[in-house]
Amino acid sequence: MCWAHRAVDSRLGGPNLGLVGYEFDWRGKRGINRDQFSITLEDYLKKNLPPSWILIQLGSNDLGVIKSKELIEQIKCDLVRLLALVPGVNVVWSDLLPRRHWHFASSPRALEKVRRRVNTAVINFVEREGGSLSDTPV
Repeated sequence: MCWAHRAVDSRLGGPNLGLVGYEFDWRGKRGINRDQFSITLEDYLKKNLPPSWILIQLGSNDLGVIKSKELIEQIKCDLVRLLALVPGVNVVWSDLLPRRHWHFASSPRALEKVRRRVNTAVINFVEREGGSLSDTPV
């Protein structure tokens, strides 16, 4: 989210997107891996009130590093942990986005299939858990 935060800072409405009565806290860590998510979340919760909503885009930097099935299971575990740590939070999943260049990709076409597979599996899980989806395409 670091790029998103920079973008909204310079726009009309600022970091709260012009919405009155809402407060946005843009958090992001460039280059974060999936295994750092829980640590980052716990550190945030120690210093801040729990959020009402959380938008998550997680796992892109793990594609090609670990098997898709393992990544899917790890993300699901992270989401279950989030729901346990922050009861009642509204979770929004943002798809892993396509890239022009994937690190660790011997076959970009194969990694694109993996990206879609991970997105589909996590989307289905988030929907079953009552979460929402961003409007980015799978």
